[in-house]
Amino acid sequence: MLNQKKISRAGSVTIPAHLRRELGLEPGEVLDVSHTNKGDIVLKRSRGFCLFCKSDRELVMYDGRFVCKTCIDRMKKEADHV
Repeated sequence: MLNQKKISRAGSVTIPAHLRRELGLEPGEVLDVSHTNKGDIVLKRSRGFCLFCKSDRELVMYDGRFVCKTCIDRMKKEADHV
């Protein structure tokens, strides 16, 4: 689906709600803004929150979502007991 947005007078652009939900973007996450040689603007997650506990420490990107080391360790322990 093509999403067209206008740049506000302040220079901001709103990311559509369905994309924020699909990507798990939460308020307060930090995005890096860059551009390509072709003039495309690129947004990339640089800092965010753990999908499970909302921690902002020791994050690992997995399948487009952040998961913290503590939650990863917990999941490993639970998987070992299955």
